[in-house]
Amino acid sequence: MYFIISSNSGLKNKNNMTKIIFTLILALFSASLFADYAEKYIAAEHFFNQAKNEEARLAFEKLAGATQEPRARDQCLSMAVRALVRQDKPDEAMQLAGKINDHCIAANCRMEVFLKKNAAAELVAAYAGEDLGQWPEYLNHHGYFKRGKAYYLARDHDKAADDLAKAIELAGCNNIMKAEALQLLANMAGDPGKKLEWTLKIIDLKGIADSHFYLEAVMWVTDVYIRKNEFAGAEEILKAASPRLEGYWKFRVLSRRGDLELARGNKAGAKEYYSQALKIEHQFKPFIDHVKKQLEGME
Repeated sequence: MYFIISSNSGLKNKNNMTKIIFTLILALFSASLFADYAEKYIAAEHFFNQAKNEEARLAFEKLAGATQEPRARDQCLSMAVRALVRQDKPDEAMQLAGKINDHCIAANCRMEVFLKKNAAAELVAAYAGEDLGQWPEYLNHHGYFKRGKAYYLARDHDKAADDLAKAIELAGCNNIMKAEALQLLANMAGDPGKKLEWTLKIIDLKGIADSHFYLEAVMWVTDVYIRKNEFAGAEEILKAASPRLEGYWKFRVLSRRGDLELARGNKAGAKEYYSQALKIEHQFKPFIDHVKKQLEGME
């Protein structure tokens, strides 16, 4: 009797050990697969960040075909869609978006394609009734922003303002999205004071000092302050522009500094800034003509 019990106990222990070993092997195998997936995703993302868009598309589509996890597959396909949009291939991008199973990820991709095709009315028609509040947190602000931009382009300013305000509220640390949304809100503002308020909020955002939206806001607000003879405010705003700027934007900052000094009556200072600006080559002739005209007017 003792022997039989001992044998059964040994058999149970052996089975338990087998289960433990199998579980450990499965865990190690899963960890290895995840590490391989993560490494390939980072490599594909590197192509995307370097604007090597066709390489990124191929890498993400290959990775999507290799992964068994539905969310990871759809995420890879969405990145491939974005790479196609960057290559100005909206029809191919829309076709690929149709292969994404997750409704929210697919809808966000389709919205991006509609905007690329300048098809704001089609985006609105497709997603006017979409309950974007039910989208996951990592994605909902993208939906509100894209639909808000479509409403803006379709000149439905009330709905645009609602969606863009919601995008700003939910965007978290995505300050580039906030800046573009604020710029659209400023463009819609009929009241000059409200437009100034929206634009100043762009300048208050952190970490985007080299972006187009930020620098355009700096230029516009500085011009407003110069025209209002608020020279100290104009100078303070210009200081927000990064000293590392080169090319076109450095030209714009120097020419605006020239405008400020001219408005102050400091012609020598204005000439110095205008002269520095004209040494910088860029292709936007109207701005060059403005600086030349200002210099000629001081002769």
